[in-house]
Amino acid sequence: MRIICNKCKEEYFDLEKRNCDCGGVIAPTKGKQGENYWTESKLIDGFRRFLSEYGHFPTATEVDKCNYLPAARSIQRTFGGLIKLREKYNLGAPNFQKGEHRSNIAYKLNKDSRESENDYFDYLKSVFGEIFVHREKPINKNSKTRYDFFVYAKSGNFAVDVFNPNDIKNLAGCVNIKIAKLDPLDSIDSELKQYLVNLNAKISQSSIDKIISNKKNLLPSNIIVINSDKFKSFIENNAIPYCLAD
Repeated sequence: MRIICNKCKEEYFDLEKRNCDCGGVIAPTKGKQGENYWTESKLIDGFRRFLSEYGHFPTATEVDKCNYLPAARSIQRTFGGLIKLREKYNLGAPNFQKGEHRSNIAYKLNKDSRESENDYFDYLKSVFGEIFVHREKPINKNSKTRYDFFVYAKSGNFAVDVFNPNDIKNLAGCVNIKIAKLDPLDSIDSELKQYLVNLNAKISQSSIDKIISNKKNLLPSNIIVINSDKFKSFIENNAIPYCLAD
């Protein structure tokens, strides 16, 4: 059985990489060149290796990102899907989208979200003063949608929404949802600066800028998606609080 790049045909000894330097996809050969590389025993070994490295069995998204496991779609075609595979070999919860696992994720996300908002509320108050930072302010008089924070500053008022995506793909989805709610044409002020602040330090600002610039529908100029450290640096170097203004 050979493992080769589908573009340049370079041969590899294992699947520790998914993509070749030439841009091709690394995968085991099939058909006349040999039997299917993936067997149930290799999948089980891969799942157990993931467990030993990360402390839990992989979700479908984590399977797709893992170098030593095939794509979830391939598992679906060959073995009937992840749910059947997990049930057959006791490889974690059969369906990570339901039951206790899903409830635990929802609880943790909600808890983390509340803690992050509280931390940001304290930070903004420390810079601008408590009476100048409003929490959960409606975007207009008739809307149920609210900004996480609305800040009154001498250098210009602005709104802040904080969020903590799992990865860059999740970030893109979060931005789309937030943009649908924070329609600049329906807000209190169409020129109001609205900062969508990413709290996941593992996602670089360059990655954010790239995915935002490639959006089919570009964001309005007054809506900025920005990493937390860059946002704080901008605030501390450019914003003028009323409490400190002459």
